[in-house]
Amino acid sequence: MKPLNCDNVGASFTAPDGTRGVIFDIGDHLTTMFREDDFRKVVDDIDWASFAGKNVLVRGCGKFITPPWAYMVLAARMATAGAKVSYGEPGGPIPVFE
Repeated sequence: MKPLNCDNVGASFTAPDGTRGVIFDIGDHLTTMFREDDFRKVVDDIDWASFAGKNVLVRGCGKFITPPWAYMVLAARMATAGAKVSYGEPGGPIPVFE
């Protein structure tokens, strides 16, 4: 399987500042339902450095019931890599880290 990075992780969106960003929906990367082991594997396989300086929208309402801590893990890893992180939907993203 090809490692996930900012270029192949999801669809794109236009951030409030007019720049392009990428949408990250954890449901797109899990096969059946949210399981912590599967989630941790996906998180470990992502090239976080590829998110540096990018606008990333961590999509809220996904395909699976996702525990709130999982969104925090994603946002923390992206912020550590230098990404500008928002949460929610493309029409009204909520800034989490800039």
